[in-house]
Amino acid sequence: MFSQRIDGLRPSPIRAVLGVVDRPGMVSFAGGLPATALLPEWSGSVDAEQMQYGPSEGEPALRALVSDRLRALGIDAPTERVMILSGS
Repeated sequence: MFSQRIDGLRPSPIRAVLGVVDRPGMVSFAGGLPATALLPEWSGSVDAEQMQYGPSEGEPALRALVSDRLRALGIDAPTERVMILSGS
């Protein structure tokens, strides 16, 4: 049963939209992303870019770091197979 259901899964349209919003010059109204310039400043401790939605797989730099550490332990964990979950 499980494998039959997996065959029918389709990617999330929101994930597809959020996957391209970081392209230079891209202005997307589809994903509900607030304008970074309008986000509040938090006494300089948090960059406005950090307050945006990120990729659903997790922050790329953090995924790469986790991948590097796992591979140093002998675990087959390339970056594309590492996911950082926020719990939201």
